Amino acid sequence: MIIPSCRARPGPAGWALTVGPVVLVVTMSGSALAVTTGIAAGVVLLGTAAAGFHDLASLRPRPPGPARLSTKAR
Repeated sequence: MIIPSCRARPGPAGWALTVGPVVLVVTMSGSALAVTTGIAAGVVLLGTAAAGFHDLASLRPRPPGPARLSTKAR
């Protein structure tokens, strides 16, 4: 059973990524569809990479010091 308050709801970007391809397929065909899909995929890829690099930039590096070695057997 899913608790209604815990169910995720898509935001505007989620709706655009869900409905956008359907609209493209209905309204376009052939090479125009291929070009538009390729450009959109590139934009999504670059946006994801930029968000990832932004998250990485916000991480703080560990302070310098001796390396810690684990004595536990794996």
